[in-house]
Amino acid sequence: MTESVGDESPLSPQSSLLNPIVVVQSLADLSPAPSVLTIGTFDGVHRGHQRLIGHVVARARARGVRSVVLTFDPHPRAILAPESAPPRLTTVADEAALIASLGVDVLVIYPFTRETANTAARDFMAMVARAVRPVEVWVGDDFAFGKGREGNLDVLRDLGTEFGYLLNVLPRVHLGDAPEGEMIGSSGIRTHLLAGEVAAAARLLGRPYALRGPVVRGAGRGRQIGFPTANTQVASGIVVPKDGIYATWVTIEDDPTRYPAMTYIGPRPQFDNGPRSVEPNLIDWDGDLYDKAIAVHFIEWLRGDARFACVDDLIAQMRRDRGATLAALAKDE
Repeated sequence: MTESVGDESPLSPQSSLLNPIVVVQSLADLSPAPSVLTIGTFDGVHRGHQRLIGHVVARARARGVRSVVLTFDPHPRAILAPESAPPRLTTVADEAALIASLGVDVLVIYPFTRETANTAARDFMAMVARAVRPVEVWVGDDFAFGKGREGNLDVLRDLGTEFGYLLNVLPRVHLGDAPEGEMIGSSGIRTHLLAGEVAAAARLLGRPYALRGPVVRGAGRGRQIGFPTANTQVASGIVVPKDGIYATWVTIEDDPTRYPAMTYIGPRPQFDNGPRSVEPNLIDWDGDLYDKAIAVHFIEWLRGDARFACVDDLIAQMRRDRGATLAALAKDE
């Protein structure tokens, strides 16, 4: 069974009713109080996650209790199968900010360790129930927890009788109205990004994909050819889209303005074939970005990376890229 979402984001960002979100890393830091709870890995906080969390927030408000999201850091697969663990769509900080924007009262970022992995399902829920006192628990229909994933939906439902909560299972969400619409999931979003399909990823996320990090000094070659770039230091283990040129918006810390930018991802084959870099060129903007944190929001893939016969040919192509970037962003305003 699945649910569909249309073109609109299923839940608009909002603030908590009274207080900012409380973020803890230990259940011991919580005062027991009745709650509506969801548990899961919410990498990317995509539209499926938003719908699930939206139900939690709405039910908590209807019942006059707090809403609680429990997620894990690191991602369980990084501990259980590190050789096949996928790169993350969001840093823990970004994930927390996205969850906070949905109006959640409490976020528990639970440390996932080998000990966590070996905890029996009942023991884990007993610990959670003491701290959170859930009256309702909401999960997706592929949810399982505890040692060997023994805590399937039937087990979680039975534990509700013991610990005093009602289990609600939300079916997986697909995009669009047709039953064959694309399933919304983190793995599909990664696949799109690694293929340069940033517009498709944005439809599943409910927002443009973004990379964040401080601007660090590079070789300064962009400035030398009239296209200064902000060399963005992206956290390790985060998905970086396919090499190429993208139409993007850039936001700068403590500045609400969106700045148009054409962004290069790749090893700079025209110059040094060095490590991959993420380098937005902010169009018609002048200033010092060094050491400031920026976010690069990907709107459209324009072309692949390439080496040109000479630097003049590269400059000519970048001028065309600039025009293509402005045309793409004009459709996004």
